[in-house]
Amino acid sequence: MVVRIGKGIDILTPLVYNQTKVDNKSACILGVNKIALPLYDLENASKYFYRYFEPYLLKNQRAVTPVRHISLNPNPVDKLDDLTLLKIARAYMEKVGYKHQPYIIYKHFDLKRIHLHIVSVSINNHGYQIKPYFDFIIAQNACKELVKEFNLTDYTKKYKVEKDLDLKVVDYRESNLTQQIDSVVSSLPKYYKFVDFDAYNAILQLFKVKALRGKMLSDDKSEPVMYRALDHNNKTASNIVSSSKLSLKVDTGFLNKHFKESILSVDLGVDNEVSDQIKSYLSQSKNFKHFKKLLKNQGINLVTHSEDKNRFYFVSHKHRRVFCFSDIDTQLSHRLENDPFFNVLLENTKKKKDPLQELVQHRYDQLNKEFDSLRVHPSFDFVDNYYNAYNKAEFVCFFNFLFNTPSEDLSHQQFESLKKKKKRKKKELGISLT
Repeated sequence: MVVRIGKGIDILTPLVYNQTKVDNKSACILGVNKIALPLYDLENASKYFYRYFEPYLLKNQRAVTPVRHISLNPNPVDKLDDLTLLKIARAYMEKVGYKHQPYIIYKHFDLKRIHLHIVSVSINNHGYQIKPYFDFIIAQNACKELVKEFNLTDYTKKYKVEKDLDLKVVDYRESNLTQQIDSVVSSLPKYYKFVDFDAYNAILQLFKVKALRGKMLSDDKSEPVMYRALDHNNKTASNIVSSSKLSLKVDTGFLNKHFKESILSVDLGVDNEVSDQIKSYLSQSKNFKHFKKLLKNQGINLVTHSEDKNRFYFVSHKHRRVFCFSDIDTQLSHRLENDPFFNVLLENTKKKKDPLQELVQHRYDQLNKEFDSLRVHPSFDFVDNYYNAYNKAEFVCFFNFLFNTPSEDLSHQQFESLKKKKKRKKKELGISLT
């Protein structure tokens, strides 16, 4: 079993992280200690749990990293039920001295291997920090004891298998991620030719892997290369795997040698043949998707550069080479930017709106403006808290009439009332004289 300990000062960060997983149905709360679970759904569960950790944090504000975010990773070979996982987590917390601490145990199943996350604090009830030194060594010893107690399968220290590598698309959710990346990185240079680092990344992208240049450690050693797995949107979705952990050390020195060999093996006749074939498919294709399908039927994969969207690479499995043609890049990028029939997305953005839809939208905007004009006088802002939208319009119209009518109308009304009063007085005088 592998344990990872994250330290921090803000307890809300791990709480929000795990609660997001719970909300996305990729995790669940397996158990708690000295914390009461809510009886109903909360809008902000992180703040609710924060109240249980806050008293411990306030007792020792001098601690630099009092927050603990622990990850327990059993071997995927072991099929463990929830009760066993809960016992393992509680036994671990007891062995490292956190038996009387508040903590939350989360079970994560976003990856294909089940693992646990535990959020706690290292400040005890008396304000002292629990075993601030050598906590990683204590955690490793606790894991060794748990492996024996629960008959768990221990992880091997290093992956050294060199034979029978299965070349397939990398799945970052699998537990044997290093083995998958090793099979791809170790096999591709043996069978494919690529002349630079971008072309190397283009063929790696087909297998959902990305290569990154590392920092040079010394003058004697060559610059290392780091590898990361990609998701279905070609975004990084795993931790870094160094080339030193692979069966074939594909670092900068190895790649530069391979680039030189690929440049020397370039055949202009093959280049012209592939270029003419791609140009003919580009002229025949209905749209970009159809163009990629035509190439794929001939054993050619089209890969767009990860940063420069106007650069394209063509991986030919027939010739086992990564091609790049500047003239085709210009034609293809021009059609993607200017031809709405070729680029469906561009066609959708330039598509004209329906006249009826525009009329409906215009009328809707007018009604919104009319409703916005029905605003409550500042003296009656409190009405918004007590009146709903249905009663508000009548209320607003009434008070707008009182406070927002023009001054000319008010003077006219006063003048009319004075005339009526004079007429009444004349009538009353006429009656009294008679």
